[in-house]
Amino acid sequence: MLEVTNAAISYGTHRVIDALDLRVEDGDITALIGANGAGKSTLLKGLAGFLPMRYDSFTLAGKQCSPSSHWHRENTFAIMDNFAWMRGLTLWDHYCLLGRGLPSSQIEDAMVRLQVDAYADRMPYSLSTGQAQRASLVTMLLRPWQVLFLDEPEQRLDVASQELLADILLTDLSGRTVVMATHSPLLRDEVATEIITIHTNLASAGEND
Repeated sequence: MLEVTNAAISYGTHRVIDALDLRVEDGDITALIGANGAGKSTLLKGLAGFLPMRYDSFTLAGKQCSPSSHWHRENTFAIMDNFAWMRGLTLWDHYCLLGRGLPSSQIEDAMVRLQVDAYADRMPYSLSTGQAQRASLVTMLLRPWQVLFLDEPEQRLDVASQELLADILLTDLSGRTVVMATHSPLLRDEVATEIITIHTNLASAGEND
């Protein structure tokens, strides 16, 4: 489903990711693990097209492309830290825009699944950090994608919400292709079908990613 060879990402002169080959099989839930500063989030942002990344080849769903291509944007979806909400729109407004064409009942079901249905008329910025995190995760049930990128989706979630997220990944998204950077033992040990450890690039380390 996703394959990149000889990937490299730098911040200035600091090479965070260097000569990395990655292959994600169709239907796998791949967990990127490693120490803080090793480059997990940096790699994920490169794969999602949010950071410039050098590579020899990049293949998505059997097609050679670049992370900045229309093909990539149409076939991937990413939920990263500091999810971008549009000011002046309620949660319901956001979900209707993102899930354009979906029946209202499907949008409502997704909100219920992540336990944010009580906040439908709220502005995202009025929510607590945990509520806002669950609200951002609703979008993965609404927006079409072939590969989903999640950057530490367990952030700001209590134990019960992390267990809910794990259940959604295992049931609602069963058979879908997910790549996530995570520090959660639950997501790593009970959800991931493939685990890839990202090691700090010692040759140029000295800054956190």
